[in-house]
Amino acid sequence: MTERVELRLYTAAQLKDWLLLGHIAEGLSDELIDRTRAYALVNNPFVSDEMVLVSALFVDGELAAYTYVFPDRMERPFGRTLYFATALHVKPKYEGRGYAYCVVAAICELYGDDYLDLDAAEATVEVMRYQGMKVRYLPQYVLRQKAISGNSIKARIARVWEYLCRNQRSKEALLRKQLAQSDYELQYVNYLDDATYAFIKEHACGDLLLRRRETFDWILQHPLMQESPLRTRVRSRCWFASAMTVFRLYGVVVRKHGTMVGFVILRASQHEWAVKYIYYDPAAARDVFLAVTEHLVAQPKAVFTTANRLLHVFVAQYGLFACDEVYQKSFAYPSNFNHDETLEVQAGEGDNVT
Repeated sequence: MTERVELRLYTAAQLKDWLLLGHIAEGLSDELIDRTRAYALVNNPFVSDEMVLVSALFVDGELAAYTYVFPDRMERPFGRTLYFATALHVKPKYEGRGYAYCVVAAICELYGDDYLDLDAAEATVEVMRYQGMKVRYLPQYVLRQKAISGNSIKARIARVWEYLCRNQRSKEALLRKQLAQSDYELQYVNYLDDATYAFIKEHACGDLLLRRRETFDWILQHPLMQESPLRTRVRSRCWFASAMTVFRLYGVVVRKHGTMVGFVILRASQHEWAVKYIYYDPAAARDVFLAVTEHLVAQPKAVFTTANRLLHVFVAQYGLFACDEVYQKSFAYPSNFNHDETLEVQAGEGDNVT
């Protein structure tokens, strides 16, 4: 029996009508896109009503595969609008049929040489390669607590030994003393004023990409995820659910004697602190790094992640975490996207601020 396969594209206007007016385009549903994510996408400052944001493929009317995209008019590369992938999913029963390729190909046909993807699963990376995109990998630095499971005598001895070794080499007491003696000040913000964005531009010279002020405001005010304390009670039909037990984004301005010396966007989830963006005056790096580390001390979590190697080394020296790891994040880009590979990519680029 021949299956009916249909590709459908959904614009920002259709998502708005669905969210605000209840007008449902054929196939548009909570299974296709979570409403929190849809609301964030349509509120992107560079989205226009006619812009396609969702590509989906249906088999005999059943949702089989989909992907989303959103625009970002960059400060650098100057004036260029790039389109970032934010999800790609194929239902297990339809895997192996090339449907992921189909939904991505539709987006590539629309946005072509301006389409980028970051931090994808390996299967998605292969789809991007099939599209003719190049892929390189960016280091992400991770500190985590080592979990030793089991109740055997060997496991108990290992836990005691780890505890003794960590206490022996721990410099947490020194860290707390340094924090008590520090005189930096913090301001938590959910938008950027002129001075803050001017500071970012001044201290982003080593970054490959630089987002505009409007995008930073969008990130802080319209997150793709929503904190849901009773997440287990939340019924989500979409694979990319937007409910997390703990989820917060903190825009943090760091000042020293009244002068701005750093700006950081921190993400706090249930088990992890992550630095998504960090800009700082190199002369005041220690104060900015201490400000980040103080969050780890005030609200301890099992994992700390950053793309900034110097910050990683700074935090690691205090022995707050047992394990020091590096993993590689994919960066897929068009073959003609020529760039200096010595420049860095912030951990929050693409939709990775979530």
